Amino acid sequence: MGHNNKVLIIGGGIAGLSVALELSNLGTESIIIEKSHNIGGHAAQFACKAATKCVKCGACIVYEKIQSVLDGKGIIIHTDSHVKKITRVHANKYNVTIEQNNQSDNPQETEITLSVDAVVLSTGFKPFDPIDKPYGYRIFDDVITNLELERILKKESILKKPSNNELPKKIAFIQCVGSRDSTLNHLWCSKVCCPSALRMANLIKMRQKEVEISFFYIDVQSFGKDFLENYHELKQNIRMIRSIPGDVIKTDEGLLQITYFDNTNKQSADELFDIIILSIGITPNTDANKIADTLGMEISDLGFIKPSIFTAGSATGPMNIPETISNAGKTALNVYNYLKDFEKELN
Repeated sequence: MGHNNKVLIIGGGIAGLSVALELSNLGTESIIIEKSHNIGGHAAQFACKAATKCVKCGACIVYEKIQSVLDGKGIIIHTDSHVKKITRVHANKYNVTIEQNNQSDNPQETEITLSVDAVVLSTGFKPFDPIDKPYGYRIFDDVITNLELERILKKESILKKPSNNELPKKIAFIQCVGSRDSTLNHLWCSKVCCPSALRMANLIKMRQKEVEISFFYIDVQSFGKDFLENYHELKQNIRMIRSIPGDVIKTDEGLLQITYFDNTNKQSADELFDIIILSIGITPNTDANKIADTLGMEISDLGFIKPSIFTAGSATGPMNIPETISNAGKTALNVYNYLKDFEKELN
């Protein structure tokens, strides 16, 4: 295949970066369009969760991918950018107009026009916003999401109460917030919440041994080859409660009261905590649906883009980091073969 082929990758998260790196290895140039100021997506915010040894959380893989893309050849990156218009000229040729926001004291939008031979949609997911759930998110300072906890642990070694900077005595993790919820028609498991939350809970416990951590869940999704061994160890440090709380209120003393059904005693129970972490689910990035429609891609009943050779990563549904990288590698090979076969037809 000739070396003049260019592939547009919409989305600079771990999927888009992995596609670009694979295409670079195959001698094909790519252009990454990322709407935020930095590449790496949500995964770039993840903290290393190693307590006494590596727990294969994937945080270091993301960093390595970012560095490889920045150092790689044949990869152009446009951050603070989005696709304004995309037109399919013929079978494998697209004209694309990109709008780029200049991040200066006087921000101005500039347009860039490109001609590319293929387009990969790797627009990732949208984190569920738990503001309408009865857990007091954005009402009580000490109710945070797992993504916010990732950012905290990436910067700080000790978790403190956001409201007053005091050390917590009791912490609760609530799973499946926005996932496996029939009232929202979010029937899927987000896959990443259980391993991420359990690893963070264990890391906090290792660093703050006096803290009591409770883990509210429906069931725990397996993760890693050593899942059973790791899970057995985690349960020694973390109190597992198979119940999803009904609501959260704040007491006059500034504590957070969780009401839940105690399956052991078969009755409702109230319990006080200092910090509550909500494991929010992966939801479809509906902003990408218009582009998907232009490219002839279908949208599933759940709102995710149906998989095709032009898609990569969690744009098509929940995936963890290893699954995303594997999926991106297959996508890059599919796109490469697609362009190679088209070139053979022309010759």
